[in-house]
Amino acid sequence: MNNVSFIIDIYDHTRRVLKYFLRFNNYPYKLFKISRYVPKSKKIFIFGTGKSILELNQNHFQHIKQFDSIGLNFFVLHNFIPTIYMFEYISGEDRFQYWASEVEKKLSKHPTTLYVTSELTLKFLKKPQYKYMQRWIKTHLSDKLLYHKLFYTIVRTKQSLPYLIFLNNTFINNGLIHIKGSLSTAIDFAIKKKFETIVLCGIDLDDRGHFFPSDDEGKMHATNLPSKTIKIEEYLKFIFNKYSNKINFFISSESSTLAKYLPLYQEWN
Repeated sequence: MNNVSFIIDIYDHTRRVLKYFLRFNNYPYKLFKISRYVPKSKKIFIFGTGKSILELNQNHFQHIKQFDSIGLNFFVLHNFIPTIYMFEYISGEDRFQYWASEVEKKLSKHPTTLYVTSELTLKFLKKPQYKYMQRWIKTHLSDKLLYHKLFYTIVRTKQSLPYLIFLNNTFINNGLIHIKGSLSTAIDFAIKKKFETIVLCGIDLDDRGHFFPSDDEGKMHATNLPSKTIKIEEYLKFIFNKYSNKINFFISSESSTLAKYLPLYQEWN
């Protein structure tokens, strides 16, 4: 079965690269040109919404402010303002309104923050079930929203990962990859911008839920559930090993699932 999955993956990854170049979209938003982003330093913090975010205090965030940072999806509910908010389409109008109300509070107070989504999200927003999100973005975020080109693919077996990363590094120079979740996209951005240190915060990938009240407590993070595709944990382990000689990866909490692969970040002073 692995041999069959490998062959399917190789074909599918190649097909999707071709599709990436043949896709021409005309969205009414500015393209996020990765090559033009100017980092503050060589260090970046990437925020998920796991429970371990609560282990970070004000002193930690004062330290983080010196560097680049990306907040994923519902990290917008946190008081800390990252350099970039990166988000996908949000299912459920009530969940979306929860997210949108927090964005509205921050828009005028933090005008330099970047709001970035993918062309896949913009494609989904054309569907009737996401009209609520499309309307809100046009009203509140149209002048600030940036979107990036997306190399989206499915990985059935980890044996195809070396070929996939070859394709990504060779052909997807001003776009970002998406494997299983938006975390893979944020890490790809950090790698392509040649950050030397990447610190993952609140990336727990477990069943403890989020740093904010939600119904997800007791449920394993969706990107790390067993399925017909590899878990995001397997993809991340490959990336950590692939770039171990070039990038220092850290985790902010020993309670994270990824702590078995990464050292704890301790340079808080």
